[in-house]
Amino acid sequence: MYFDNDIYLRVFDIYRNEVVTKKLNIVMESVLALQVDLNFGLDFIKLQSIIVRTNLLRKMQLYGGKRCHKYSNCDICNSGHCIDYMTHDSMKKLWKKDYEKNIAILKEAIKATDGYIVTYEGKPIDARFNYTCGGGTENSENVINNKVSYLRRVLCDYCKDSPHWMKIKELEITEIEKKLGVLFVKGKTIKDSSIMEGYIDEINRDETGRVANLKIGGKYFDGLEVARQLGLESTRFTVAPSTIKFLVRGKGDGLGLCQWGAKEMLSRGFSIEEVLRYYYTGVDLIKINKPSKEKPLQSKIIVLDAGHGGEDSEDAYGFNGIREKDIALNMVKSLKSILEDLGVKIYLTRDKDEFVSLKQRVNFSNQIRPHFFISIHLNSIKNKSVKGSEAYHYRDDEESKKLGKIVLKKLNEELNVTNRGVKSADFYMLREIGVSALHLEAGYLSNEEETIKFTKQDYINKYVKVIAESLVEYFLY
Repeated sequence: MYFDNDIYLRVFDIYRNEVVTKKLNIVMESVLALQVDLNFGLDFIKLQSIIVRTNLLRKMQLYGGKRCHKYSNCDICNSGHCIDYMTHDSMKKLWKKDYEKNIAILKEAIKATDGYIVTYEGKPIDARFNYTCGGGTENSENVINNKVSYLRRVLCDYCKDSPHWMKIKELEITEIEKKLGVLFVKGKTIKDSSIMEGYIDEINRDETGRVANLKIGGKYFDGLEVARQLGLESTRFTVAPSTIKFLVRGKGDGLGLCQWGAKEMLSRGFSIEEVLRYYYTGVDLIKINKPSKEKPLQSKIIVLDAGHGGEDSEDAYGFNGIREKDIALNMVKSLKSILEDLGVKIYLTRDKDEFVSLKQRVNFSNQIRPHFFISIHLNSIKNKSVKGSEAYHYRDDEESKKLGKIVLKKLNEELNVTNRGVKSADFYMLREIGVSALHLEAGYLSNEEETIKFTKQDYINKYVKVIAESLVEYFLY
């Protein structure tokens, strides 16, 4: 991460087969080029640039994203798994003499909307979009089998002038059979079919199978008359089309913003924010706080939990009477001060020596919905030679596991703390808290050497400084 008032993405580049670091705005150009019709006008391209920025930042750990799941150590990949991506060489081949002009338009739109994203409850949304909704967008559960509060169905006739409002696609019966893996019954009359309704229906036959009467184009005929007028050699006929025409309305899955409708709304004087709020229910358009050298974790939210507390704490004791609950509180307060200087909004489950139940701590964190929850403890066992730090995560919480590994590695490298590993545990708070949560056992009060270290404020300051540095590495690299 470079601190020059810009945001950088780690991109796995399939063309170079390696992870490269690129400025957000540069990546946006390559994504935006594929997503916009340049004839839709600058305001529309500005709107789409906000959508692109939102979707890219949503993948970044810095903004609460889960990064790329296909390739390691990167925010996104350009393989089509995370984003569809057009290289500048491809743009030059596509646009030819208009390349410089078109790139200038994209850059202008990106610059004009710099920092703006769409959020729901403070987090970047999955800003889905389609080209033409055909009269109404769709509820998310009907497309992705998951109910998303901001992806609700809205009526839309703004796209009625789109060339994709209604299109006809004609397919041969044999092609339909091949693509769908079906086999139509040959020579059998189509009855009661909505596809044939209004054309040929209500076919009635006698006991020998001859057509007695039928309805064609809304008018009734007897079978013999139809046979004579159409030159059929017998009234024992069936209706078997060789092709089927599909009347298709709209283009895309109908989820999220309708691009053609957005373009039309903008031309009618709606603002970009009004259009975004129309298609995405209950969202906000905000300008993000960018990381800087001084505030690299700007706008992150973390809950710090000092283990135990109160008279009936059941915490660990050192040989000199020092208690786990007091060390843990000292550590979270010291860590709070460092992290706040880095731009983090910190919440403490307790800020004094008092009893707070595990359920209260869980409810407190779940109301805040932080980017991370960290609980600090110290251990004690019969074997007094055991020392070092260890971390616990809940089952498949890969993000906690990742942070735990960073913390323990840096503690070992910088303070020579024994790395006792990152382990899975079914602790109540790890299980019940709805965000990534890390339980850190900082040391062993049953070990005299380690107990002495934790009586010294200088050591505690160094220890929590490593935790803070680990969080910077976790979120930014």
